[in-house]
Amino acid sequence: GIAHDFNNLLNAVLGQSALAINKLPKESPAVSNITKAIQASERAADLTRQLLAYSGKGKFFTVEIDLNKLVNENIQMLEVSIPKTTQLRYELCSPSPRIIGDIGQIQQVIMNLIINAGEAMGPNPGYITIRTSRIELPENNTKYTKYTTTPLAAGSYAMLQVSDTGSGISQETLERIFDPFFTTKFTGRGLGLAAVLGIIKGHKGGLHIESEERKGTMFEIVWPLAEQSTISKVQEKNDATVPEGEGKTILIIDDDPFVFQLLEDVLGEVKFTVIGTTDPLKGIELYRKEQQNISMVILDFSMPTMNGKDAFEMLLQINDNVKVLLCSGYPEEDTLSLFGKVRPTGFLQKPYKPEVLVEWVSRNC
Repeated sequence: GIAHDFNNLLNAVLGQSALAINKLPKESPAVSNITKAIQASERAADLTRQLLAYSGKGKFFTVEIDLNKLVNENIQMLEVSIPKTTQLRYELCSPSPRIIGDIGQIQQVIMNLIINAGEAMGPNPGYITIRTSRIELPENNTKYTKYTTTPLAAGSYAMLQVSDTGSGISQETLERIFDPFFTTKFTGRGLGLAAVLGIIKGHKGGLHIESEERKGTMFEIVWPLAEQSTISKVQEKNDATVPEGEGKTILIIDDDPFVFQLLEDVLGEVKFTVIGTTDPLKGIELYRKEQQNISMVILDFSMPTMNGKDAFEMLLQINDNVKVLLCSGYPEEDTLSLFGKVRPTGFLQKPYKPEVLVEWVSRNC
């Protein structure tokens, strides 16, 4: 899709820009220009993440999230996002509800709802209240499914509620509030609320809204409570020096010539020998002939003539111990869920930074 193609282009722009900076002396005036290009590309990458969030496919790194802790850690940022005449109130339950999700995206939900509430308040004094609680949903509950249209199973849920004493939302506006880029002076900008809905869907949650003009609005979100035994931690980055390629050979199979060239340049910088092709069938045949000399395969997931899953299965038929780093513009969970019990050695979501690629390949090759 568009997000995949856009991520491929961003991957090449970010990667080649980083390589260019590394080759310039620090005092070069071009460093400032390239740095600005990188910053603009990173903003474009953030827009892609919002597009994925709107589609409900934006989950990247799922961990156990303490909702109260997340709110408390962002108090300062929340308070500078609203008018000075508005007061933030916190009503956080104990014990804190915990969910499984992407912490950056849940943070985005909170921020967008607070910004939206702040705009609804305008210059008038009043309150925005953030509440957390635990609730039990019965069978066939429909309160939280009007906007997500996805049934919620009966059980225990964490609830996040953001309410304001602002202008309220008309029924006409409520019908369009989650349309991408729809805006009034009282509703969020760009993909803000549309992304909120996508994130809720992507985390298997539900949403309920109550609003009355000139009295205020309440957004109420529910997500499944995390089981106490379910804890997933993102591995912390090791700052140790990354070893060089030492002549190891990497096979690249990626149909996008810009990405192919980037991988060749980045890995060549750290002395890996790089071979490959933009044609997956030719890449598989190349692996068949040279497997004894190939340390790892870097494989794109979305290719027009053959997808990464089929290519991976063909590589396994040649060597069931093949090391494969799968790359995709789509989230890891969505992509790897298409595979069977045997999955690739690793996964990188595009766009990624060159140093992240080098570190992963060096440690696993």
